[in-house]
Amino acid sequence: MRKSFATLRGNRNMFRLWLGSSVSYFGSNFTLIAVLTLTHALSPQNKSLGLTSFFFILPYLFAGPISGILSDRYSKRTNLIAADVVRGILVFGYFLAIERKSVHLIYLNSFLLSFFSVLFRNSQNSIVP
Repeated sequence: MRKSFATLRGNRNMFRLWLGSSVSYFGSNFTLIAVLTLTHALSPQNKSLGLTSFFFILPYLFAGPISGILSDRYSKRTNLIAADVVRGILVFGYFLAIERKSVHLIYLNSFLLSFFSVLFRNSQNSIVP
């Protein structure tokens, strides 16, 4: 056990994977807090906060099988990069929601962002042996 840990500790690629995963995990959780704050600013009803949370969680229920198929069929590196690029683009959808003062755009964007996060995490988890 100690020998395998020492091997991983000295592996530069493993450190880079861990660092990237940590930054991504922090960013995803920060995004959730920021989106809930934005939702509350646009619509201070508790129902809006609940729906935003629901649309963040919903993709975890059914996107797993889809992401598993994509992860097995295509290159995991390509899946990671594509999902990350799409997530980066989707973040700009929140600016559109602010401009139009539309909570419904926040719901849609939250769902899509969470869906691609599931795709990203599944590919990421399947890289590590």
